Amino acid sequence: MLSLIQRVREAHVDVDEQTVGRIGAGLLALVAVQPADGEAQVGRLLERLVELAKSRHGAVEIGRFGAHMMVHLVNDGPVTFWLEAR
Repeated sequence: MLSLIQRVREAHVDVDEQTVGRIGAGLLALVAVQPADGEAQVGRLLERLVELAKSRHGAVEIGRFGAHMMVHLVNDGPVTFWLEAR
């Protein structure tokens, strides 16, 4: 799985022209599944990622996995991290 993490001033995610998640200043994580990732890995990482983020940071907004999402952000940086889990 791949993750791109960016510091933002604000961000929101729209699905079918409706906002499903919105944050002010904070971190935006774009998480992607790679072809070699197994179903067990994907399920475990998606459930655990959101759970840990909420337990450590309180307010966490998410998009809708598998949907066509329009991600709008104002980058606060350049602060960008590329992470790859194998």
